[in-house]
Amino acid sequence: MSTKSSQQTNADTIGRTDSDSHADTTAAGANFLLVAETDFTCTVRPFSDAYDEIKSIPVVTAATAYDEIKTGTTIILVFHQTLWFGQALMTSLICPQQVRSYGLSFCDDHYDPNRQIGIHDRETETFIPFTVENSMVGVTTRRPTITEYETCRHVIMTSDQPWDPSSQRLPHNHPRQISTITSRAQRLFDYPSEFELVMNSCSTALTDTSLVSHLVPSSEISSTTSKSRHTKISAKELARKFKIGLDTARNTLQATTQLGMRSSIHPIVRRYRTDLVRGLEARRIPDKWYTDTFFSRVKSISGHTCGQLFTNTNFVSVHPLTTKSH
Repeated sequence: MSTKSSQQTNADTIGRTDSDSHADTTAAGANFLLVAETDFTCTVRPFSDAYDEIKSIPVVTAATAYDEIKTGTTIILVFHQTLWFGQALMTSLICPQQVRSYGLSFCDDHYDPNRQIGIHDRETETFIPFTVENSMVGVTTRRPTITEYETCRHVIMTSDQPWDPSSQRLPHNHPRQISTITSRAQRLFDYPSEFELVMNSCSTALTDTSLVSHLVPSSEISSTTSKSRHTKISAKELARKFKIGLDTARNTLQATTQLGMRSSIHPIVRRYRTDLVRGLEARRIPDKWYTDTFFSRVKSISGHTCGQLFTNTNFVSVHPLTTKSH
C-alpha cells in the first residue's frame, strides 16, 4: 500500500458506516484503512450555504472490516473512488448509487417487506446486513489492521473506474412504468356496464376491468441484449485514460496483443470476472511470424491437397491439410 502515514487512521477504530442518498460519493472516515491514493481531489459542498466548502479532499481506495456475528469471520469491504476524510469523520457514508452501479444489490428501505436491508454481492454470495440506529440505516465496521487487509477475504463494493456522479444515468424504474400502465388501463374501464358487473361476480377473468388490473402488476419486463458488445480501444481513448501522449498510446496499442479483452454496453447488471479469460497462460515466442496456405495440383498418398506454412524467416514448419478449412 502506498499512502501517506500522516493521513492514516488509528487501528481498530469502530464506527458506523451509514447509507446516505444525499452523498453522491462514498466518504471514508475513522473506521476505514487508507489503502491507496490517486491523483484526484474534490471540493465537498455542505448541505447548507451557511457552511464553508471543504477543498482538496483526496480520492482514494479505502477499506473497512465487517465482523460476521455468527461465524466471527472478518470480511474486508473495499471501496474504490472514495472521498478520504480519515479521523475528521467519525461516521462514514456510503453512496447507494455508487454501490448499485457496480452490480451489487443495495437495500436501505427497512419498510420493504420483500428484501432484507443490506448489501448483497450475488457473485460471491456475500451479504452484509444493515441495522437501524437513530433512523439511519447502516452497518457497524472497524478500521482493519494491515495484516487483516492482506489476509482476510475481500468484497469489492465500488468500481475502480473514475466516478462522476453528474454523468450517472439511472436505469428505468420498471415498477413505476407498470404502475403507469395500470392507471391508464383503469381509466379506460372506469365505468363498467351492467353486463360486466354480472360477469365479474362469477369470475374476475371474465371482464376486461378486473383482468387487466390482475395481469399488468404481475407482468415482468425482461432484459435486452445487444450484438455490438466488443470494440477496440482507440489511441485517443487510451491516451485519455492513461494520461499519456498520443504517440505513446499508438505505440502501446501496436505493442500489446489485447488478448482476452472484454467490454460491455452500460449499464450492465453484473461484473465481469477476469479469471474467466482463458488462453493468456500459454507460452508465446517473442518474434514476428508469417503464415500462408499453398496448394498442390496433385493429391498426396495420404489425401492431402494443400499445406499451411509457418515461418519467421529463420524457422519453417509445414503442416499438410486435406482442405483449406481443415
